[in-house]
Amino acid sequence: LLFDGFNHKAGPDLTDLKRKIPSASELHISPPPEVLRTKRNIVIVVLEGIQYKYTSLAERQDNLTPHLADLADNGVEFSNTRSTVTHTTKALFRLFTGRLPSVSQDVAEAVPAANSYGSLATILNTNLNFRSAFFQSAKGNFECRPALVDNLGYDKFWARDDFNDPNSF
Repeated sequence: LLFDGFNHKAGPDLTDLKRKIPSASELHISPPPEVLRTKRNIVIVVLEGIQYKYTSLAERQDNLTPHLADLADNGVEFSNTRSTVTHTTKALFRLFTGRLPSVSQDVAEAVPAANSYGSLATILNTNLNFRSAFFQSAKGNFECRPALVDNLGYDKFWARDDFNDPNSF
């Protein structure tokens, strides 16, 4: 039995359920030539613990987060996106791979993988020669984040600890 679209394999009685996450080398993307000629910056801002209504995205005139509003005004804003998982690591895995995270409470997605997952970073790096970086406001060891970021195929990782931020706690 194969659950279509998820690459989960199990017996008819759902025993022996195994999950296979494709690596970057298993994804084959052929972008059209016009995409290859047009280089753009891709910035994805994930707000954790901040309600949408407390940003300038909800009410532009409030000017609560003017730089965030400027980014959105010059790009694409997905204003109705919410996470349905319990941990940030699982939400990031879903966001950047397009796949469902493990339902376990651990951060299985951060267990070091032999090859990077097929993700937005690996697709852009491999097919369009992009460079990628992941920045977070949390400390570097939060939810095994360095391992997750490496599994997702990002070139660089910076956390709060790397910025000598006097506001760190």
